[in-house]
Formats: sequence, C-alpha cells, structure tokens
Amino acid sequence: MLAVLNTEQLENIRISGDYWDLKELQKAIEQLLHTSIENNCTNHVQKNYVLRFCRELEQAIEGEVAIETTYNGIYDELQEEFVIPFPQENIYFSFEKCWPKMLFTVLCLNHFIEETTTHKEQPFTQTHIMVIRKFESLVFECFTSKITLINKSQIATLFFSAPHDFRQFIAQYVDLITAKYLALPQETKMIYLPHILKKFHIRDFEYTCFKNMLNRTAKESNLPIHRIVLQAD
Repeated sequence: MLAVLNTEQLENIRISGDYWDLKELQKAIEQLLHTSIENNCTNHVQKNYVLRFCRELEQAIEGEVAIETTYNGIYDELQEEFVIPFPQENIYFSFEKCWPKMLFTVLCLNHFIEETTTHKEQPFTQTHIMVIRKFESLVFECFTSKITLINKSQIATLFFSAPHDFRQFIAQYVDLITAKYLALPQETKMIYLPHILKKFHIRDFEYTCFKNMLNRTAKESNLPIHRIVLQAD
C-alpha cells in the first residue's frame, strides 16, 4: 500500500510503497499522458513536471533512492500456525519531493485529467484516473495533517482541480516559490503551504511582475522564455 508522510523538517513529502504500488502509479500516469497526447492537449510545462515525477518513480522502483522495510503483521504466534516461515517485514521503496513542487505536480495531473475527461467516458470508468486520484487523496491527507485550515472544503477544491488558464504558466515561478518556502523557519512552513496552493491558482501581483521580468530577460537575451534559468539559492 502506498504511504505518504511529511519529513521531519516539513520541507519534503516522502512517498513509499512496494514495487507494485509504485509501478501501478507510474503506469497510470503514463496512460494519462498517452491519452492527453492523443487528444492534442499536452502542455510543455505541465508535461515536463509529470514526466519528471514519472522518472522519480522509476528511480525509486529500481532502488536508486531509498529502500526501507516495514512490519507486515506476521507476529510470532501467528507464524506458528503456518508450516512455511514468513518474513516479518516487507520491502518498501521510497523517495522525497519538495512540497511546493509536489503541489504543482498534483495540479499538473489535474490539468491532464480535466483535459482528457469527456462526457462519453466519465473519470470513474477510467481505472488509471482512479489510481491517480487515490494517490492524490493520500497527498491531500498528508497536506492537511500538519496545518490548521480555515476552510478545508475550499482548499480541497483548489487541491483537486487545475488552475484556470494553466497552459501559459511560467515554470520558473515554481522554482521561485520553492526557494522562498525552503528559506522559511520550520514552524512557518506548513502555515504558508496553503498560500502556495492558492498562488498556483491565482495570477497575483508577484506572479505578474515575475513573468514580466522573465519576458524582458528573454527578449534581451534573444531566448525563448522557457530557456531562462532562475538564479536562486
């Protein structure tokens, strides 16, 4: 079973599961991207973030990140009832992802789900979408476990939907928000996290100014805007 937990410093989210858990999620996301390509609704920024997450899943599955064991419930008295000895621990693979980038990845998944869903084929009939939504629910529970929410239903609406006019989103803005989040004191991080989710949905003054700055830099450098690298510690 997939498990999603906060790290001690609240900077990252740790995703863990056995081989088949992570493989099922990876295949579901790849199926979602394949469907979106067929419907010509891909987007450069969102697609790259989802592909990056798939690569992180693949690295975890291959044991390149972290391998841990977890108790599986086979205690000594229960073991005596079986002739064949069973291991008392299962092998889990895990990896971590910074919270702001995890939130943005979830919104990217929502974007492709909304783009590929039609009235003829509802989401609950598409098993790969059900797998992704189950994973998102685990992330949401982890997201809300450490913060005090004024309106949990409002946050849930933002969490499980894609921002309007998401196609033209500036990818470097996620890096800027991530840098700011990591610089916050630990006790402030989870307080600020719901505001990050809102920032990804609303094109506020900070986003507009940042986008205008990137456009000027791209024009002066004679480069496409997605080639501009943000210099941040």
